[in-house]
Amino acid sequence: MPKFARPTIYTGGQQGTETSTGPARAANPTEAAAGKAQDLFISPATFDNALQSIAGKATSTTYGVVKLTDDHTLNDPVATKYYADQLAIMGSPVATTTVQGISYLATNAEVVSPYTVTNPNTVLIPGNITTIFASPPAIGGTSAAAGSFTTLAASSTLAVTGASTIAALSATTGAFSSTLNVTGLSTLAALTQVGTSNINASGAATTNIATGGTGALNIGNATGNTALTGALTISTTLGVTGAVTLSSTLAAGNTTITGTLGVTSTSSLAATTIAGTALINSTGNANTTIGNASGSGAVTINVPSGNFSLTGNGNTVAIASDNNTNTITLGNGSAAVSLTIAGGIGGNTVAIGGGVNTSSQAITIAGGASGATSTVKILGGAQTAGTNVFSVFEGNSSGGTQTINLMTGTNNGTINVGGASAGIKTVAIANGVSGNQITIGNGANTSSQSVSISSGAAAATSNVNILNGVMSATATTQTLNLVNGVTLGATQVVNIMSAAGASTAQTVNILNGANTNTTNVVNIAGAGATGTLVTTNISTGAAAHVTNIGNAVGGNITLTAGASTTFAIVGSGSTINVGHDAAANTINIGNITSGTNVNVFVSAGQAYTLTGGTSSTVALGTSITTGSVTIGGSLTSGSVNIGNASATSGGVNIKVGTAGAVVTGGPLQIGSAGQMLQWKGGAATDFRGTATLTSGTVTINNTNIATGDMIFITRININGSSAVGEFTYSISNGASFTITSVIPSSPASTQTGDTSTLAYIIVRPT
Repeated sequence: MPKFARPTIYTGGQQGTETSTGPARAANPTEAAAGKAQDLFISPATFDNALQSIAGKATSTTYGVVKLTDDHTLNDPVATKYYADQLAIMGSPVATTTVQGISYLATNAEVVSPYTVTNPNTVLIPGNITTIFASPPAIGGTSAAAGSFTTLAASSTLAVTGASTIAALSATTGAFSSTLNVTGLSTLAALTQVGTSNINASGAATTNIATGGTGALNIGNATGNTALTGALTISTTLGVTGAVTLSSTLAAGNTTITGTLGVTSTSSLAATTIAGTALINSTGNANTTIGNASGSGAVTINVPSGNFSLTGNGNTVAIASDNNTNTITLGNGSAAVSLTIAGGIGGNTVAIGGGVNTSSQAITIAGGASGATSTVKILGGAQTAGTNVFSVFEGNSSGGTQTINLMTGTNNGTINVGGASAGIKTVAIANGVSGNQITIGNGANTSSQSVSISSGAAAATSNVNILNGVMSATATTQTLNLVNGVTLGATQVVNIMSAAGASTAQTVNILNGANTNTTNVVNIAGAGATGTLVTTNISTGAAAHVTNIGNAVGGNITLTAGASTTFAIVGSGSTINVGHDAAANTINIGNITSGTNVNVFVSAGQAYTLTGGTSSTVALGTSITTGSVTIGGSLTSGSVNIGNASATSGGVNIKVGTAGAVVTGGPLQIGSAGQMLQWKGGAATDFRGTATLTSGTVTINNTNIATGDMIFITRININGSSAVGEFTYSISNGASFTITSVIPSSPASTQTGDTSTLAYIIVRPT
C-alpha cells in the first residue's frame, strides 16, 4: 500500500501521474527516500536525501555515490588525478648531493652568467652544454691546472701563469709570467713574456722574429744583459739598451745603441745611433774621419739633454772651408733655437762675408719666410762704457751703386729709428753738402699710407723745422710743396693741428713775421684754382671759435660770391654783428641797379628786429616806385608785429596809394582791450557819418559810393518823432545814397513822422 495518504479529491481535476497530466504535490523526505510513488515530484529540498537513499554509497563492488577530494590524508574512496599525481611525487624525496630524488631541469638562460635559478635543486641537461661553452666562466681562477689543446686561439688577451707547452699558438695579445715552450709553428701578434722564454732552444730550424711587420724589435732591458753567440747580421736598425762588447767585426746597416758600445776590432757601421757614451779616437794621434766626400749619405749628430760641444782648444775650427759650393745650416729646425756666435768678453772679431769677393754674394739674416715673430738685434746690449758705432756702407766707394733696403717687401711693418726709449737721439739723414735727394713715402702707393714726423704723445716741447735755415743771398727760390702732385681722382687732405687739442693753447702762424720785403700773398684756393670746385672752411668746428679777418688800420676786405651762387653768414644760434662797433659805419647790402634780391630769414619761434637809435629813421622800400614790399610774406602761423603796443606816444603810420591796404588770409582784429577802430569822416567821400531824417527820408551825397556797397545804419536820437520805422537804403552809383524809414506793416510806405538822427558806416565787399 502507498506510504502516504492519498487525497480523494484534487482541486482542478484528475491527479497527475507519469502518463497523465493533472495536479501533483511534492514528496516529503520519507516519500522521497522510498522512491516508489508515481504521482509525486521531488523538490530541491528533498533531492539530496532521496538520492542517497535510493543510490547508496559506492563500494568496490557496487555503484553508488562518492566524494571527490584532493586531500591525500582522507580515506574517501575516490580521489582526483591531481590527488593521484601528488600522491606519487610526494612519495619521492628532493634530490641533494647525498640523496637521490626529484629535481628541476635547468634552462639555457640559467647556465650562463649571472647563473640565476628559481629552484636550488636544478640540474644540467645535455642541451645546456653548447650554451655553457659559448659563454663560459673563467677557467683556473682558484687553482689552475695544465691544459692540452689541439688548437689554442685567443681573440683577446691570453694570460698564462704556469708552465705551458703549446704545439701551435695563435694569439692577438699575450702575457706569460712563467715558462712558455712552443713546439710547433706559432704566430704571436703582441706577446709580453715576464719569465724565462726559450725559443728554438734545441732545434736546428731558423728562428724568425718580427720578419713580417713594420714595427721595431726590442731585445733586452736597461738592467739585464743580452748575449748573442752567433753571427749577427742586421739589415735595418739595431737597438741595444745594455752594455755591448763585440770582439769581432761588427757590420750593421743601421745601429741604435742606448748603452755603452765597445768594439776592439775594425768596425764598419753604415748608419749608427749611439745614445750612451761614445769615445772615438780619444787617446790616439790618428786622424778621425766621419763620412766621406764621395758618399751620398748624411752625417747627423743628435744632441741629448747633455748638450753638444765642439772645442777648438786654441786651434782653428773650419766648417765647409774647402773650395766647393757648400751650404751651412745652423739651427734650421722647426723648434726654437738659440744661436750664439762670439758671445765671449775678450774683444771678439766677427767677420761675415768679409772677403774681397769677385762674384756676387748674398748674406741673409733671419731671411726665411717667417710664420711667427722675428727679432734681429745689432748692438742691442746695455752699454756701460765706450762708444757703439754701427756702420753700413762706410767705405769710400770708387764705383758701383749702393742701396740700403729696409722693409721693401710687400708685408706690413714698422721701422723705428731712435725709438720710444729714454735718451736723446740725434738722427741725421743726408746731412752732406752735395745736393742730396731725400724721399720719404714717395712710391706710387696702391693702398693707404701714413708719414708721421714728431707725431708721438709729446711730454715736452717739440720743434719740426722745414726749410728753416738762413737763406743766403746766392740761393735761389725755396719751395715747400704739400700735396702738390697732379691728382687723378683720389682725395687729398692737409691737416694742420686737426687733432683734439688738450688744455694748452695752439697757434698756427702763416707769414706772421715783421716782413720788410715786398708784398706778401697768401693764396687759399686762389686765382690758380680754376679746376674742380674748392670748399674753404674756416672755424667750422663745433667749438666757440673766434675768427678775425682784417684790422682797424688794414686795407679792404672783399668777400666775393660767384654768379648764381649763395653767400651765407650762418649764426648757428649766435649773434651776428655787421658794423656793430662805435664807429660811424656805412653798411650796404645789395644794390638797386643789378637786380639784387635781399632775403632776411628768421627761424621758427625766433624774432627779427630792425631797430635804430634814438630819433633814427628806419625806412623800407623808400626808393621803390613799383613792385611791392612784403613783410611776413611766407608766414603760416604766428604774427607780424609793427610798432610797440606799450609805447606812451607815437604810433604806426601806414600809407598806401589808390590801390588801398588789403588784408588777406584772415580777419583784421583789434587785439588790445579798450581800443576801437577809427577812421576819418565828414567829407563827401568818407565812408562813415551822421544824418537827420526829414519826413522819414534823407539823401547823402558821396562820390565814392558804388553799387554793391553795404551800408550799416543805427538810430542815435528820435528827435521827438511821432513814429519811427525801419531803415532801408538805395544807392546812386558815384553820386549819393538815400536812407528811408518805412512802416514795418507796410514796407512800401514811408514813415513820415520819423525825424530821427542816425549814424552810418559803409563797407565795400571785395
